[in-house]
Amino acid sequence: MAQFVCRMALPTGEIVERTVVADSEAALRRELEDKDMLVLELRRQNPVLSAIGEALSRCDRASPRASSSSSIRSSRRCSAPAFRS
Repeated sequence: MAQFVCRMALPTGEIVERTVVADSEAALRRELEDKDMLVLELRRQNPVLSAIGEALSRCDRASPRASSSSSIRSSRRCSAPAFRS
């Protein structure tokens, strides 16, 4: 199973972006079209980049940005867990 980022138009006309797990891009596209959704964009999500992005977004929410060296040190600490095995 892979994760895909899907930008689609709902039957109500609303445009949304969701992360969806599916066997393949073709299977996901068929499933969404069967639910009367219009697929605007569909791309496979890179799990490594996703993990790094999530770690960085947690750091951004945890502390406001500042231009001091202490904020640089704290941002380094926040991003470090994404690279641990």
